[in-house]
Amino acid sequence: MDKKNKKLTPRQALLWIVIAVLIGGLAGGAFGYSYGQSRSKAAEEAAAKPTDYRIADNGFTGSSSQEPVESPILSDQVEAVTRSVQDSVVVITTKIQAEVQTMFGQSYTQEYSALGSGVLFREEADRIYIVTNAHVLENASQAFLYVDKETSIPVYLVGESVSNDLAVIYVRKTDVPADVLAKMKIAEFGDSDTLRKGDLAVAIGSPYSQTMAHTTTVGIVTGVNQKLAIDGRVMTVIQTDASLNPGNSGGALVNSEGKVIGINSAGIRNGIVMGMGFAIAINPAREVIEDLMENGSPIKTSIGLESYLYIDEDAGALYHLPKGVYIYEVTAGGSADRAGIRRGDMIVSVNGLELADRNTLDDILASLEGGSTVTVGVVRSGRSGSAVDVEVTLDSVSDTNTNIATEPDDALSPAA
Repeated sequence: MDKKNKKLTPRQALLWIVIAVLIGGLAGGAFGYSYGQSRSKAAEEAAAKPTDYRIADNGFTGSSSQEPVESPILSDQVEAVTRSVQDSVVVITTKIQAEVQTMFGQSYTQEYSALGSGVLFREEADRIYIVTNAHVLENASQAFLYVDKETSIPVYLVGESVSNDLAVIYVRKTDVPADVLAKMKIAEFGDSDTLRKGDLAVAIGSPYSQTMAHTTTVGIVTGVNQKLAIDGRVMTVIQTDASLNPGNSGGALVNSEGKVIGINSAGIRNGIVMGMGFAIAINPAREVIEDLMENGSPIKTSIGLESYLYIDEDAGALYHLPKGVYIYEVTAGGSADRAGIRRGDMIVSVNGLELADRNTLDDILASLEGGSTVTVGVVRSGRSGSAVDVEVTLDSVSDTNTNIATEPDDALSPAA
């Protein structure tokens, strides 16, 4: 029989397969060892050379070479920052009274509490001043600096600007226990104009509960000088991936030096995005704070819009709407309401000036006084065509939405 045509038995075939696998494994192992050694040697050589990379962020581009350095121990840095700032951040609680309507048409007053944070920023002979978000004090009849279950210190209003979501409050030193007063530390403001994406950002506040006071969350700056429109107002904010939750509002966003670079605003807190928090940049906030210290709550000129959205040309083309302000809700009894402007209408001009961007309406109102009459170009809801002119008499309203006292009762008495 011809050996070339001799078939292998199953046992012989299996034996040859095993031999082939063993030979392949030995060869592969030798190659893998040799390749691993060469890669390891190449890695060592590369590590000994300067690292070249491209920087393309925040408007800076270019190349850089540097010797590799060991990464800093972030936990130690965060611990040091937290330790330096935590006694400057306080817990604020409020009492709010609301009218409740029953199903039988009866009404009664119900009291409930709210929670926020604040930052100590100035000390005088008899007062310590605190900055917080305006929405922390919203509808409050009383506010307190919470220390523990047995100790709450009454807080009083210096001034509030709802338009900027900032408020300044104070406590009297005579109301503060000596041991608590000794621990209080005035925060140092930084310079938010020098921030860059990637900078360390540490948020300190009291999310959800008084028992979580001085909770620290850590991230980086993910956006600077962001213009964010919230409830019809545009604010300059810092974007960060440090976690911010209800109760963090009014707390501090600090840099690697422990300086306050922003006031956390979970009032930009709609929950529509995850992994993204915002803080009011401290440089524009400082201007508002100083104005509140000098003048108290400002009076602003109002056209009487409760909520609205600016529609630009692109959005207008998509939804077949003109460029301007789309009205969601008017203030009952306010200027627009009295003039017959309704939900769904669009304001496209004031005194012949087109609303070029989302800030134009506010800029126009800021240049006018309450009581003055303006001609408002309105495109009626559900109608196409040209705008109609509506005469609107503007209101003067206080830019505040809190009811907490500006002074204690004893300061208001004749004997005080």
